Amino acid sequence: MKPLVSLSDLDDGGARALIVLAGALPSDEGRLDLVKRLRRLAASSAQRGILVIVVTKRGEEAIGQAVARSGAGVLAQWQEHTGVVLRQLAVLPDSDWDNIAETCARCRCGPSLNSSLAIRDKNGNELPTPLLPELELLFRRAFHDYSGILISEENGGKSSSSVWKVETEGLEQHTPFIVKSGPAAVMEEHINTYRDVVADRVPYRGCAPLCLDRCVVGSEHQLAVSRFVENAVRLDKVMINRDVKELIQAIYRTVLGRWRKDPERKRLDLLQEFLPAARHDAYLRP
Repeated sequence: MKPLVSLSDLDDGGARALIVLAGALPSDEGRLDLVKRLRRLAASSAQRGILVIVVTKRGEEAIGQAVARSGAGVLAQWQEHTGVVLRQLAVLPDSDWDNIAETCARCRCGPSLNSSLAIRDKNGNELPTPLLPELELLFRRAFHDYSGILISEENGGKSSSSVWKVETEGLEQHTPFIVKSGPAAVMEEHINTYRDVVADRVPYRGCAPLCLDRCVVGSEHQLAVSRFVENAVRLDKVMINRDVKELIQAIYRTVLGRWRKDPERKRLDLLQEFLPAARHDAYLRP
Protein backbone atom coordinates (compact mmCIF):
# COMPACT_ATOMS: atom_id res chain seq x y z
CA MET A 1 0.00 0.00 0.00
CA LYS A 2 1.35 3.43 -0.91
CA PRO A 3 -0.05 6.99 -0.80
CA LEU A 4 -1.60 8.48 -3.92
CA VAL A 5 0.47 11.47 -5.04
CA SER A 6 -1.08 12.13 -8.48
CA LEU A 7 -3.70 10.57 -10.72
CA SER A 8 -0.93 9.05 -12.85
CA ASP A 9 -0.26 6.69 -9.91
CA LEU A 10 -3.49 4.93 -10.85
CA ASP A 11 -1.80 3.76 -14.06
CA ASP A 12 0.46 1.53 -12.01
CA GLY A 13 -0.24 -2.02 -13.15
CA GLY A 14 -0.33 -3.15 -9.53
CA ALA A 15 -3.06 -0.71 -8.50
CA ARG A 16 -6.05 -2.84 -7.52
CA ALA A 17 -7.85 -0.63 -5.02
CA LEU A 18 -8.00 2.99 -3.92
CA ILE A 19 -8.63 3.54 -0.20
CA VAL A 20 -10.28 6.86 0.67
CA LEU A 21 -10.38 7.78 4.36
CA ALA A 22 -13.58 9.62 5.26
CA GLY A 23 -13.69 12.31 7.93
CA ALA A 24 -16.52 13.08 10.32
CA LEU A 25 -19.43 12.27 8.02
CA PRO A 26 -22.24 13.47 10.33
CA SER A 27 -21.01 17.03 9.67
CA ASP A 28 -21.65 18.92 6.44
CA GLU A 29 -17.95 19.74 6.23
CA GLY A 30 -16.96 16.07 6.45
CA ARG A 31 -19.42 15.00 3.76
CA LEU A 32 -18.35 17.83 1.47
CA ASP A 33 -14.69 16.88 1.92
CA LEU A 34 -15.43 13.27 0.92
CA VAL A 35 -17.37 14.40 -2.14
CA LYS A 36 -14.50 16.65 -3.23
CA ARG A 37 -11.96 13.86 -2.99
CA LEU A 38 -14.17 11.37 -4.79
CA ARG A 39 -14.88 13.96 -7.45
CA ARG A 40 -11.16 14.06 -8.25
CA LEU A 41 -10.58 10.32 -8.13
CA ALA A 42 -13.76 8.44 -8.97
CA ALA A 43 -13.91 8.79 -12.76
CA SER A 44 -10.23 7.92 -13.24
CA SER A 45 -10.61 4.89 -10.95
CA ALA A 46 -13.74 3.69 -12.74
CA GLN A 47 -12.09 3.96 -16.15
CA ARG A 48 -9.26 1.75 -14.93
CA GLY A 49 -11.49 -0.80 -13.19
CA ILE A 50 -9.99 0.04 -9.80
CA LEU A 51 -11.99 -0.74 -6.67
CA VAL A 52 -12.75 2.32 -4.51
CA ILE A 53 -13.01 1.62 -0.77
CA VAL A 54 -14.38 4.39 1.43
CA VAL A 55 -13.28 3.83 5.03
CA THR A 56 -15.57 5.41 7.62
CA LYS A 57 -15.83 5.43 11.38
CA ARG A 58 -17.87 2.53 12.74
CA GLY A 59 -21.56 3.34 12.65
CA GLU A 60 -21.16 5.84 9.79
CA GLU A 61 -21.09 3.26 6.96
CA ALA A 62 -24.65 4.09 5.83
CA ILE A 63 -23.83 7.79 5.58
CA GLY A 64 -20.65 6.98 3.68
CA GLN A 65 -22.56 4.72 1.29
CA ALA A 66 -25.16 7.42 0.64
CA VAL A 67 -22.51 10.10 0.03
CA ALA A 68 -20.42 7.85 -2.23
CA ARG A 69 -23.40 6.64 -4.26
CA SER A 70 -25.03 10.01 -4.71
CA GLY A 71 -21.89 12.11 -4.83
CA ALA A 72 -19.44 9.84 -6.63
CA GLY A 73 -21.57 7.09 -8.11
CA VAL A 74 -23.15 9.46 -10.59
CA LEU A 75 -20.79 12.28 -11.51
CA ALA A 76 -23.16 14.22 -13.75
CA GLN A 77 -23.18 17.25 -11.45
CA TRP A 78 -19.39 17.53 -11.71
CA GLN A 79 -18.73 16.80 -15.36
CA GLU A 80 -20.33 17.88 -18.60
CA HIS A 81 -21.18 14.33 -19.65
CA THR A 82 -23.78 12.23 -17.86
CA GLY A 83 -24.10 8.62 -16.82
CA VAL A 84 -20.65 8.18 -15.22
CA VAL A 85 -21.10 5.31 -12.79
CA LEU A 86 -18.67 4.09 -10.14
CA ARG A 87 -19.35 0.35 -10.13
CA GLN A 88 -16.55 -1.01 -7.96
CA LEU A 89 -17.32 0.60 -4.60
CA ALA A 90 -17.15 -0.66 -1.02
CA VAL A 91 -17.79 1.25 2.21
CA LEU A 92 -16.21 -0.37 5.29
CA PRO A 93 -15.55 0.72 8.91
CA ASP A 94 -12.05 1.67 10.03
CA SER A 95 -12.23 -0.95 12.79
CA ASP A 96 -12.16 -3.83 10.30
CA TRP A 97 -8.86 -3.57 8.45
CA ASP A 98 -8.67 -7.36 8.04
CA ASN A 99 -11.86 -7.22 5.96
CA ILE A 100 -10.56 -4.18 4.05
CA ALA A 101 -7.37 -6.05 3.15
CA GLU A 102 -9.30 -9.15 2.09
CA THR A 103 -11.68 -7.04 -0.02
CA CYS A 104 -8.69 -5.54 -1.84
CA ALA A 105 -7.11 -8.95 -2.36
CA ARG A 106 -10.28 -10.56 -3.72
CA CYS A 107 -11.25 -7.67 -6.02
CA ARG A 108 -11.73 -8.75 -9.66
CA CYS A 109 -10.40 -5.56 -11.18
CA GLY A 110 -9.72 -6.88 -14.65
CA PRO A 111 -6.60 -6.08 -16.66
CA SER A 112 -4.68 -2.87 -16.03
CA LEU A 113 -3.75 -0.60 -18.91
CA ASN A 114 -0.67 -1.03 -21.09
CA SER A 115 0.51 2.54 -21.57
CA SER A 116 3.06 1.49 -24.21
CA LEU A 117 0.53 -0.31 -26.43
CA ALA A 118 0.85 1.02 -29.99
CA ILE A 119 -2.59 1.73 -31.48
CA ARG A 120 -2.51 2.25 -35.27
CA ASP A 121 -4.88 1.96 -38.21
CA LYS A 122 -5.16 -1.19 -40.34
CA ASN A 123 -2.25 -0.04 -42.53
CA GLY A 124 0.03 0.55 -39.56
CA ASN A 125 -0.28 4.32 -39.70
CA GLU A 126 -1.32 6.84 -37.08
CA LEU A 127 -5.08 6.89 -36.51
CA PRO A 128 -6.69 9.56 -38.73
CA THR A 129 -9.11 10.41 -35.92
CA PRO A 130 -7.92 9.97 -32.31
CA LEU A 131 -9.99 7.72 -30.07
CA LEU A 132 -11.97 9.22 -27.23
CA PRO A 133 -9.73 9.26 -24.13
CA GLU A 134 -11.78 6.68 -22.21
CA LEU A 135 -12.14 4.46 -25.28
CA GLU A 136 -8.37 4.52 -25.83
CA LEU A 137 -7.83 3.60 -22.19
CA LEU A 138 -10.24 0.68 -22.49
CA PHE A 139 -8.43 -0.60 -25.61
CA ARG A 140 -5.16 -0.37 -23.66
CA ARG A 141 -6.70 -2.51 -20.92
CA ALA A 142 -8.46 -5.04 -23.14
CA PHE A 143 -5.31 -5.75 -25.18
CA HIS A 144 -2.75 -5.17 -22.43
CA ASP A 145 -0.84 -8.36 -23.28
CA TYR A 146 0.06 -7.24 -26.82
CA SER A 147 2.70 -4.77 -27.97
CA GLY A 148 0.42 -3.20 -30.58
CA ILE A 149 -2.96 -3.39 -32.28
CA LEU A 150 -4.24 -2.37 -35.71
CA ILE A 151 -7.84 -1.18 -35.58
CA SER A 152 -10.38 -0.32 -38.24
CA GLU A 153 -13.90 0.88 -37.60
CA GLU A 154 -16.58 -1.25 -39.24
CA ASN A 155 -19.87 0.12 -40.44
CA GLY A 156 -23.05 -1.67 -39.57
CA GLY A 157 -24.48 -2.63 -36.23
CA LYS A 158 -28.11 -1.90 -35.41
CA SER A 159 -27.50 -0.62 -31.90
CA SER A 160 -25.81 2.47 -30.53
CA SER A 161 -22.52 0.58 -30.40
CA SER A 162 -19.43 1.26 -32.49
CA VAL A 163 -17.83 -1.79 -34.10
CA TRP A 164 -14.09 -2.30 -34.60
CA LYS A 165 -11.93 -4.99 -36.15
CA VAL A 166 -8.72 -5.44 -34.18
CA GLU A 167 -5.60 -7.25 -35.37
CA THR A 168 -2.92 -7.84 -32.77
CA GLU A 169 0.86 -7.69 -32.72
CA GLY A 170 3.35 -9.08 -30.27
CA LEU A 171 2.46 -12.75 -29.78
CA GLU A 172 3.24 -15.76 -31.96
CA GLN A 173 -0.29 -16.00 -33.30
CA HIS A 174 -2.03 -12.84 -34.47
CA THR A 175 -5.67 -13.34 -33.61
CA PRO A 176 -8.27 -10.97 -35.05
CA PHE A 177 -10.98 -9.68 -32.74
CA ILE A 178 -14.22 -7.80 -33.12
CA VAL A 179 -14.84 -5.11 -30.52
CA LYS A 180 -18.13 -3.41 -29.79
CA SER A 181 -17.98 -0.23 -27.73
CA GLY A 182 -20.95 1.55 -26.28
CA PRO A 183 -22.68 2.67 -23.08
CA ALA A 184 -21.72 0.39 -20.22
CA ALA A 185 -25.29 -0.68 -19.43
CA VAL A 186 -25.98 -1.61 -23.08
CA MET A 187 -22.77 -3.62 -23.36
CA GLU A 188 -23.40 -5.31 -20.01
CA GLU A 189 -26.77 -6.57 -21.27
CA HIS A 190 -25.11 -7.79 -24.48
CA ILE A 191 -22.42 -9.66 -22.53
CA ASN A 192 -24.86 -11.17 -20.03
CA THR A 193 -27.18 -12.32 -22.82
CA TYR A 194 -24.29 -14.11 -24.53
CA ARG A 195 -23.13 -15.69 -21.28
CA ASP A 196 -26.60 -16.81 -20.16
CA VAL A 197 -28.22 -17.73 -23.50
CA VAL A 198 -25.54 -18.45 -26.11
CA ALA A 199 -22.31 -19.69 -24.49
CA ASP A 200 -22.21 -23.51 -24.30
CA ARG A 201 -25.84 -23.63 -25.54
CA VAL A 202 -25.86 -22.79 -29.24
CA PRO A 203 -23.93 -25.41 -31.27
CA TYR A 204 -23.07 -23.08 -34.15
CA ARG A 205 -19.43 -22.71 -35.16
CA GLY A 206 -20.08 -19.44 -36.96
CA CYS A 207 -20.90 -17.75 -33.68
CA ALA A 208 -17.87 -15.74 -32.59
CA PRO A 209 -17.23 -16.46 -28.88
CA LEU A 210 -16.94 -13.55 -26.49
CA CYS A 211 -13.62 -13.10 -24.69
CA LEU A 212 -15.05 -12.31 -21.28
CA ASP A 213 -11.65 -11.52 -19.74
CA ARG A 214 -11.20 -8.72 -22.30
CA CYS A 215 -14.65 -7.15 -21.88
CA VAL A 216 -13.41 -4.25 -19.77
CA VAL A 217 -15.68 -1.58 -18.32
CA GLY A 218 -14.91 2.07 -17.62
CA SER A 219 -16.82 4.93 -16.06
CA GLU A 220 -19.18 5.38 -19.03
CA HIS A 221 -18.33 2.80 -21.68
CA GLN A 222 -17.65 -0.90 -21.93
CA LEU A 223 -16.01 -3.07 -24.58
CA ALA A 224 -17.51 -6.36 -25.72
CA VAL A 225 -14.60 -8.27 -27.27
CA SER A 226 -15.16 -11.41 -29.34
CA ARG A 227 -13.23 -13.54 -31.79
CA PHE A 228 -13.44 -12.63 -35.45
CA VAL A 229 -15.12 -15.11 -37.82
CA GLU A 230 -12.67 -14.86 -40.71
CA ASN A 231 -14.53 -17.03 -43.24
CA ALA A 232 -17.84 -15.24 -42.83
CA VAL A 233 -19.26 -12.72 -45.30
CA ARG A 234 -21.17 -9.75 -43.94
CA LEU A 235 -24.84 -9.73 -44.86
CA ASP A 236 -24.74 -6.14 -46.11
CA LYS A 237 -21.87 -7.08 -48.45
CA VAL A 238 -23.99 -9.79 -50.09
CA MET A 239 -27.23 -7.83 -50.24
CA ILE A 240 -25.82 -4.75 -51.95
CA ASN A 241 -27.96 -1.62 -52.09
CA ARG A 242 -30.61 -3.12 -49.86
CA ASP A 243 -31.52 -2.34 -46.29
CA VAL A 244 -31.09 -5.56 -44.32
CA LYS A 245 -32.72 -4.18 -41.18
CA GLU A 246 -36.03 -5.97 -41.81
CA LEU A 247 -34.26 -9.28 -42.41
CA ILE A 248 -32.27 -9.01 -39.19
CA GLN A 249 -35.40 -8.11 -37.26
CA ALA A 250 -37.15 -11.12 -38.82
CA ILE A 251 -34.41 -13.43 -37.55
CA TYR A 252 -34.94 -12.19 -34.00
CA ARG A 253 -38.75 -12.27 -34.28
CA THR A 254 -39.06 -15.72 -35.84
CA VAL A 255 -36.26 -18.21 -35.18
CA LEU A 256 -34.67 -16.61 -32.14
CA GLY A 257 -38.01 -15.39 -30.86
CA ARG A 258 -39.41 -18.92 -30.80
CA TRP A 259 -36.23 -20.27 -29.21
CA ARG A 260 -36.53 -17.80 -26.37
CA LYS A 261 -40.24 -18.40 -25.86
CA ASP A 262 -40.21 -22.19 -26.18
CA PRO A 263 -36.62 -23.53 -26.37
CA GLU A 264 -36.20 -26.93 -27.97
CA ARG A 265 -33.61 -28.90 -29.89
CA LYS A 266 -34.31 -29.29 -33.61
CA ARG A 267 -32.80 -28.74 -37.04
CA LEU A 268 -33.99 -25.67 -38.90
CA ASP A 269 -34.04 -25.01 -42.63
CA LEU A 270 -33.45 -21.28 -42.82
CA LEU A 271 -34.71 -21.14 -46.40
CA GLN A 272 -38.06 -22.44 -45.23
CA GLU A 273 -38.06 -19.87 -42.46
CA PHE A 274 -37.40 -16.75 -44.50
CA LEU A 275 -37.89 -17.28 -48.24
CA PRO A 276 -40.87 -18.29 -50.36
CA ALA A 277 -40.45 -21.71 -51.96
CA ALA A 278 -40.33 -20.17 -55.43
CA ARG A 279 -37.07 -18.39 -54.54
CA HIS A 280 -35.21 -21.37 -53.02
CA ASP A 281 -33.62 -22.60 -56.26
CA ALA A 282 -32.09 -19.20 -57.01
CA TYR A 283 -30.26 -19.22 -53.69
CA LEU A 284 -29.18 -22.87 -53.93
CA ARG A 285 -27.47 -22.54 -57.31
CA PRO A 286 -23.62 -22.67 -57.06
